[in-house]
Amino acid sequence: MKVHDSGAATVKLSDFGLAKEPNSGLTQTDSDTKGSIIDPALTSFKDYAVINEIYPVGYVLSFIFSGRKDLNATSGAVRAIVDKCVTHDVASRYPTVRSIIEDIEALVPPVMDAQASPPA
Repeated sequence: MKVHDSGAATVKLSDFGLAKEPNSGLTQTDSDTKGSIIDPALTSFKDYAVINEIYPVGYVLSFIFSGRKDLNATSGAVRAIVDKCVTHDVASRYPTVRSIIEDIEALVPPVMDAQASPPA
């Protein structure tokens, strides 16, 4: 993430390396799981599901909002979103990236209102 002098920001994300087309032969199910942010619930590519991508999304969001690699660096509503991404209880995670985006977008109006209001 880079913040430019004008205040604009550029965010670059990379593929997490686990997602693939269901019928693709590019990744063998008996290969090692590689990457720097791996869902602890994923023990084998045979068990891979899209929900396993939600876990690293939580780490990326935490970094975007805090600028730190520590998952505990966020607080409040942002922390609740990150925690819901990285919970070890897979059934309690966000089911889709779209649902994460919706919760993040819900954070914007209060921030915008607070910035528009002059201090008392």
